[in-house]
Amino acid sequence: MKWKKKGHEFDEIAHDYLDAFGDKKIFIFGTGITAKEYACTFKSFDILKGFVDNDIDKHGDTCLGKEIISFEKWERKYKDDTFLLVCVNEKNYVEIRGQLLNYGLIEKRNFIYYLDFINKVFPVLMNYYDGCIFLPLVQISLTERCTLKCKKCAHACNLVPKSAPDLSVAEACRSADALFSVVDYVQEFVLIGGEPLLYKDLAKVIEYIGAKYRDKINFFSITTNGTLIPNDEVLYLCEKYNVIFRISNYSKTLPWICSKHEKLISKLKEGHVNYILAAKDTYWMDYGFEYFDRKANPEQLEVVFDKCFTPCHEVRGNKFYFCVMARTVSENSGLNVGVGDYLDLGEINTKRDKRIFLEYIMGYSDKGYLDMCNYCHGADTIKFPIPAAEQMV
Repeated sequence: MKWKKKGHEFDEIAHDYLDAFGDKKIFIFGTGITAKEYACTFKSFDILKGFVDNDIDKHGDTCLGKEIISFEKWERKYKDDTFLLVCVNEKNYVEIRGQLLNYGLIEKRNFIYYLDFINKVFPVLMNYYDGCIFLPLVQISLTERCTLKCKKCAHACNLVPKSAPDLSVAEACRSADALFSVVDYVQEFVLIGGEPLLYKDLAKVIEYIGAKYRDKINFFSITTNGTLIPNDEVLYLCEKYNVIFRISNYSKTLPWICSKHEKLISKLKEGHVNYILAAKDTYWMDYGFEYFDRKANPEQLEVVFDKCFTPCHEVRGNKFYFCVMARTVSENSGLNVGVGDYLDLGEINTKRDKRIFLEYIMGYSDKGYLDMCNYCHGADTIKFPIPAAEQMV
C-alpha cells in the first residue's frame, strides 16, 4: 500500500479497534500449544483474563495460572467486559466460529481469530492505546552460509560460497539495539541463516540479546536445519535465556538427516534446551526468483505486494526490511534489486515517527511495493509446489 496519509493511515480504524477491544481483557478460546504461545504475550501485557475450552474435563483447571472455564460461564459472567481470542487451527476455527455466531456473538467484536488479531489489530491497538510498538516477528540473518545446497533455497544461500563473510558481532548487536530503540515487544525474535550454527560467535550474540532484551521478547528462537550440534556455551546460554530451537525437517527428501536430528535433539535435551521439530516437509514453494520477471508496472506491483503481506521481517543494522527474502535473494544472487527498500530505524525519533514505523510493518511505504516483487510469485507460490530441500549436484 502506498502512503496517502503518512502517520495517520490507521486513525479511523484504530477508533473502531479501541471501541471494540480497547478496555477489554482477553479470554483465549483453546488451551493447545498455539493458545499457550500467545497467552504468554498477553499475560505480559496484563490483559489475559483466562481460558475458554469446550472440553468439560478441563473446566476448573488452570493454564499458565489462569482459570479454564466453559463457554457458557464466559457468556454468563464475562461477556460484557472481555472478548474471545480463538487460538486454534483454521479448520477448527470454522467450527468454533459457527458455535459463537449461533449464540449471537459478533465476529471482530465479541470474538476474533488469533492471526487476524496478532497481525492486524493488536499492533494498531497497542500503538494508539499505549504508544507501544508490537511486532509479531523479526529476524536477524547472522550468516548466509549453509551446510546444505538446496536447489530452490528461498534465501538463495545455495549461491553463497563457504568463504563468504558473516554479519559481524558488532553489527548483529547494533541491529538488536536499533530494533529495540523503536520496538517495545516482539512476539518472536529469530536468529536465522543460512545455517546459524555455522556462525562462530553465536554465543556472543545470544548473550547480548538475552541480557539486554529478553524481557521484550516472547519467543527467542534459532532456526536450524538440524545438521550441526551447538557447543556447550551456546547450550548454556540457550537454557539461561530460554532460547528455542526450531528444527526444519527435510527428512522426506534427505533421509540421512534423521540421524543428525537425533543427535541434535539428544544434545538439546541434555542441555535442558527447548526445541520444536517441524513436521516432515514434503514440498516447498518455488518463488521463481531465478527465472521469473513480471515486467509489471507500479500499480500492478502494489497489488502483488498487498496480496502477499509476508510476515518475515528483518533488521540489519539500522535497516528494517519488510521482506527478508527480498534482501537476501537480491544480494546472494547478485541481482542487486531494491537496495533502498528498507526503513531507516535511525530516523525514528518522535511519536509520529513510531506511527510511521507501525504503518510500514503493516505494509505501507512510499512506493507501496518492493522492487523484488517483480521477480517473485508472491502469494501465488502456492501454485508452484516443488520437492523440499532437493540438493544441487
